[in-house]
Amino acid sequence: MDTYIKQRLKLILLHHYDKYACEPFYPERDIKALYDNFYDVVFCCNVLNVNDDNNLSLAIYDLHSMNCGTFVIQICEGNKSGNGGCTRDGYQRNEPAESYREIIHEVFGDSTIERKGNVLLVTR
Repeated sequence: MDTYIKQRLKLILLHHYDKYACEPFYPERDIKALYDNFYDVVFCCNVLNVNDDNNLSLAIYDLHSMNCGTFVIQICEGNKSGNGGCTRDGYQRNEPAESYREIIHEVFGDSTIERKGNVLLVTR
């Protein structure tokens, strides 16, 4: 039973996987593993909110291509004005979490999207 649980419950965290990071948080071989394995849950924390309009859909398609059942997407909403701009660390969209629902729905299709505060839970 213990072996079954270890094989079944794989979890990966994507805290700093974005184009603005100075260095990738995970080595390239670990990023490749995301696409080769099934994961029950993928955490995507403060990644979408640092992508400009040109890269936002690419980041969401990247998530969609992962073999995973549930995505926990945390959004840093900034000042919630909807006016994106440069910060000392890169870029911030300043959009409320709810504003990401439509584009996530376009990419993930019939998946269920629930919002809890600044977190979007996407279940396939």
